[in-house]
Amino acid sequence: MDDKNSPVTALIAYPLSERFCSKIAKIFQIKVEYVNLQQIKANGLWGILKQLRQIKGQLILPLEDPTSVALLPLLQFLSLFTASKSVLFINHDCVVYKLSQKHHWVAALKFIWASVANHACLLKTYLTLPTVRQNSTFKLDHKNSPKVLFINANLWFGIKAGGSVGHIAGVCNAMVKQGYDVTYAAVEPNLCLDKKVKFLLLKPLKMYGLPYEANLYRFNFMVTRQLEAWLTKNKVDFIYQRLSLANMSGAQLVHRFKLLPLVVEYNGSEAWIAKNWGKGLKFQKLAEKVEQKMLQAACRIVTVSKPLAEQITCNNVNRDRVVVYPNGIDPELFNPSSYTSSQLIELRQRYDIPEHATIGMFVGTYGVWHGVSRLAEALVKLSKNDLEWFKKNQFYFFFVGDGFELPIVKQLIHHSEISSYCRFTGLIPQFEAAIYLAVADILFSPHQVPGDTRFFGSPTKIFEYMAMGKAIIASDLEQIGEVLRPALLAKNLTNVDLEQQVNSILCQPGSIDDMIIALTWLVANPAWQTKLGVAARQKVLNNYTWSHHVKHILEPTSTGEE
Repeated sequence: MDDKNSPVTALIAYPLSERFCSKIAKIFQIKVEYVNLQQIKANGLWGILKQLRQIKGQLILPLEDPTSVALLPLLQFLSLFTASKSVLFINHDCVVYKLSQKHHWVAALKFIWASVANHACLLKTYLTLPTVRQNSTFKLDHKNSPKVLFINANLWFGIKAGGSVGHIAGVCNAMVKQGYDVTYAAVEPNLCLDKKVKFLLLKPLKMYGLPYEANLYRFNFMVTRQLEAWLTKNKVDFIYQRLSLANMSGAQLVHRFKLLPLVVEYNGSEAWIAKNWGKGLKFQKLAEKVEQKMLQAACRIVTVSKPLAEQITCNNVNRDRVVVYPNGIDPELFNPSSYTSSQLIELRQRYDIPEHATIGMFVGTYGVWHGVSRLAEALVKLSKNDLEWFKKNQFYFFFVGDGFELPIVKQLIHHSEISSYCRFTGLIPQFEAAIYLAVADILFSPHQVPGDTRFFGSPTKIFEYMAMGKAIIASDLEQIGEVLRPALLAKNLTNVDLEQQVNSILCQPGSIDDMIIALTWLVANPAWQTKLGVAARQKVLNNYTWSHHVKHILEPTSTGEE
């Protein structure tokens, strides 16, 4: 803000919401360029320093949520390597603070201290691992209001969106409805939680250091200490922990409180994903050992798919301790009748969409397994073959969310002739996801599997799509295909009978042609949009609510698969 004509660059550590970016744009009245550390770190140390050195003009350090202020010393330290002479900090309320060189050097000292502490916690983790023992007996007493400590030890910055937010809220809320007394421990509240769920605030890190992933090990010991103090004053019947990278606080707690049962929720190995679908971890084997300790310390392991159950048993875990049931939905939150036509028209107007246009939509976090870049390729190919089709059918497409593949998707769309028919919403809060789904007509789940691995997910988006009563086009992939069957196949949409009882249209994973065929057929047959939506909603209500999920996973005699 010192020079209104100088370029403005934002150095960010996580994606910001479209709403927050709009507020920043209003402050500076100029286009702001964003440099995301998560994306440039793939260039290696020298690549990062080179890109930082190219930053000139005004540098801003925006942090959208209060807990992420721990990242400020790291961002300030990195700002020392830029060519910018003016550095501003923007907090979650969009209050702007000017940072001096003195601020930067104080931050650098804090950063160095945090880095030393990180290395000490890495050593402490290695020493702690052998002391954590297996706890093999799970007993759930069905007395009135069993007390549960639900631990979410994830450090997650920015706006809270995506399937994990809905999953956590769904499980906690369903427990409460079934008579459990639930205390949810996390670094910040989940806005989708029932008011009856008690909240226990976990103090987050005050500052971050290097190596970056070592911050998670330091946080692990902070969580353990805080919950040890809480458990000495509060009795619970069992601990329920969502497995997270580099965290074994649940295993440490059951070791400390000998007879306390531990239930671990396993949605996949973060260490495996980093190794196979990312650049790997600096302490890969340590992360794997921590996950293994958590699984071995659990009396019961809850997971959402058969391939995940197979992964677990490869970690020297008895199969009889593993319970499988797919993800689900909250039928009250994901209810299409909750929104009036005026609300839906207003949302369309916000994005300049005609009232009677047909809307396709993808909602997600843009991981490589979501296949959203292939979906973008399908839309671009359709436009090259028949651009007039978009205008004739008044077809528009919403890309909702943010993540790793979003820049690829934006590049594909912006370099095509259909950019005016596409809308990018950025991140939206999880509690707003339902109204976006309500405004759509056709929902896409183009999942694929990088490499030769089996698809092990149970995407919450599938169940949310079904609950909103919309036509679904999805990949015929493991559980996705199982849940959405009976279904029409994209390769065989000729001479279909409207009397068929089907829930969706399934495509060959990764097939651009199948997606085009399914989309154009559905747009040409609006009666099928309604039919598929009604059938899908009925199936999800009958089989896949969070109440179904919790009842199955926490029954005293539950074992095996759904």
